[in-house]
Amino acid sequence: MEKTKEVLDVLKRNACESYRSPNKLSDKAEASKMRKLYSETKEASSLFEDIVLSIAKENDMVCFFHNRILDGTRRKIRPYFWGEMLDDRYLSSPESISIFAEVDAYTGNTRFRVSLELDGKRAQKDDYLSHNKILCFPEKKRIYLRAECWWRFTYVVL
Repeated sequence: MEKTKEVLDVLKRNACESYRSPNKLSDKAEASKMRKLYSETKEASSLFEDIVLSIAKENDMVCFFHNRILDGTRRKIRPYFWGEMLDDRYLSSPESISIFAEVDAYTGNTRFRVSLELDGKRAQKDDYLSHNKILCFPEKKRIYLRAECWWRFTYVVL
């Protein structure tokens, strides 16, 4: 529990913070600040990976991480960490489970999020049909889902 809180605390503090390479800065104080920002975020990323690896190990799964510290511009700290898990018996399957530690873009709240994903590049028609059946429930049961968009929450009764 302590590791999860630490990961979220660091994301809350550092997500989307401006970053410049310390090697390109002449101001020593600013360079030191950038080194600290990067190393603190890198340590949190490693803690996140430990958490996901332990979950994967307990469930006989393998992990892949998409954890670059900087965004695509290399000028800001990313607002999330992402780990993807696959059952080691079904590595060729296009389905995977992703775990995110992230800062919600709208509210600024931090959270862990789990999603079941289908790789559209590798999926065939039958994979889509199987994947979509995940939300097929018996008619007698009422299931409440929370669908999230960045601007609102929608509750759906199935």
